[in-house]
Amino acid sequence: MPQGWSHIALPGMLPWLAAGGSVVAIAVVVWLVRIVMRSDRVPRGGVRLTLAEQRALERDMGRLVSELAEMARQVGGELDERSVRLEELIEQADERIADLERAREAASTQSARPIAPSPLPAHPAIAPTPVRSDAEEKIDPRHVEIYTLADQGLALEDIARRVRQPSGEIGLILALRQTGRHESQSSDTGPRTGRLS
Repeated sequence: MPQGWSHIALPGMLPWLAAGGSVVAIAVVVWLVRIVMRSDRVPRGGVRLTLAEQRALERDMGRLVSELAEMARQVGGELDERSVRLEELIEQADERIADLERAREAASTQSARPIAPSPLPAHPAIAPTPVRSDAEEKIDPRHVEIYTLADQGLALEDIARRVRQPSGEIGLILALRQTGRHESQSSDTGPRTGRLS
């Protein structure tokens, strides 16, 4: 049973367990009554029940059987109510699934129709942005000295001492520079999506 279903399965099983326990208890009581009624011999304990005691025992067992039968009816009623509610929920779910499928089909037919180009010129705010080359890319003036020292081959700790900044920050700046270079190189080799042809 999946982990997430434990809160659903346990309450759903309780009525079944109660009904099963009731049936077993009724069967045991009926079996005991039959044994007492048929038994004319002395029980194993050596105590023989009088007729009044046997009738009192029969009445007690009869009450127990009727209480168990009532409990079984209640559990059965609860199961019937839950099954009706479950059928309603399944029907609602089927309706929602059908609605979603109709909406998906409607969306696919709408997207299949070609969209006519607008006769109006494109607005600058929604025009595609051109891809900048490395030369056009703006470099933060605060990082120029760090880039220069790194290009000269100085170690990270030496650069941090010279510019008086933490070495972690210097490492981050240089790592971001490398990431930017890799992205621009991959965009140079890949297809250009932002330029008009």
